[in-house]
Amino acid sequence: IRVIGVAPGVIETGAGVRAGMSQEAYDGFLEAMGQRVPLGRVGRPEDVAWWVVRLADPEAAYASGAVLAVDGGLSVT
Repeated sequence: IRVIGVAPGVIETGAGVRAGMSQEAYDGFLEAMGQRVPLGRVGRPEDVAWWVVRLADPEAAYASGAVLAVDGGLSVT
């Protein structure tokens, strides 16, 4: 049994608007967070999906018991 966690950072999914934020407030939030992320932007769903697909590949079978931060470096700043 392999267990790998993927811990995404701020990902542009539109969830803020669906949760009741105005589009303007959500856009401002994403802009502010993007400035805090060392890579200079918030993530996209495909940024996380890329890692999930790779880690599920049988070639990654020796990886287990880890959590991968997919957050543009925010968690280490």
